[in-house]
Amino acid sequence: MTFDELNLQFKTALPLVLVRTKNAPFMLSFFYKVFKATHTTTITNMELRNKLERYLEDLEYEENDDELKATTLFDDYSVRATQYIERWSNSGFLRKYPNDDGEDLHELTSDTVKVMNQGKSFKAFWEFLMDEKRQQEYHACNFLLPLW
Repeated sequence: MTFDELNLQFKTALPLVLVRTKNAPFMLSFFYKVFKATHTTTITNMELRNKLERYLEDLEYEENDDELKATTLFDDYSVRATQYIERWSNSGFLRKYPNDDGEDLHELTSDTVKVMNQGKSFKAFWEFLMDEKRQQEYHACNFLLPLW
């Protein structure tokens, strides 16, 4: 692959866009908790917003996210949760559609599921890289880094 091809992939392929977002660990951990851990495929907007609001509060998540619109200096978790859900839906990380009653429902997109499934592979790869011997080698070589 050429530089231009890879550059285009990193800018347009949703799985790559997702893992490169500033709040990817926050977003993916929330999606895991709400969807994967509970084996939930579809959730109402109200329920998702309430869960995200509690998650933000539990983590005391105060990431300075320039992409969220601050209407006031002291936006509460409810406002931020609504903005995150809207942004994630618009970005293609969540699918949003109305049910028969007109209430919005959400589910993970296939690209988001792909990234979450790769999380297990990332963890296994990291554990392989950082087994005890490699950890010792890594820490033994760390003193050289300031010299480079």
